[in-house]
Amino acid sequence: MELEEHTYTVEHRKGSLNHVPDALSRIYKEDEKEITTLSLMSNSEDTWYLGTYEKVSKDPKNYPNWNIRSGQMYRFRLDTEDKNLADDDERKWKLVVPREQRTMVLRECHDEPTAAHLGREKTYDRLAERYFWPKMYTDVADYVRKCKTCQQIKVE
Repeated sequence: MELEEHTYTVEHRKGSLNHVPDALSRIYKEDEKEITTLSLMSNSEDTWYLGTYEKVSKDPKNYPNWNIRSGQMYRFRLDTEDKNLADDDERKWKLVVPREQRTMVLRECHDEPTAAHLGREKTYDRLAERYFWPKMYTDVADYVRKCKTCQQIKVE
């Protein structure tokens, strides 16, 4: 075969010294943390969320783009970038965030050290991969605009 034409040696590299594959295998750890945090939601007082949750619970057939699993509500969202995903791909289902949890989610996706205080568009894109709530883009724009760190550091 093609490899037989070359002289090569296979050398073992200790896992802790092989950073590139290690980083790739851990790339989604942060996402898991965020969803785990939201899974501990207390009872919501958000009237929109509660009303929607009740409608979907009582009559799921009338709300095919909504789903309730393990006490949490999800909305089916096919974004333009997601068109290549399989129909049953879980990434199409976005966790619906009640009002009282939105600031925490925004903080995790914008303020945390790994979030890097990205701008409005990138912060929104990052959130939209996993979450949904009404007027999310407006909330992201307001949050980023009011971010003290961004005001001090970023140049327009």
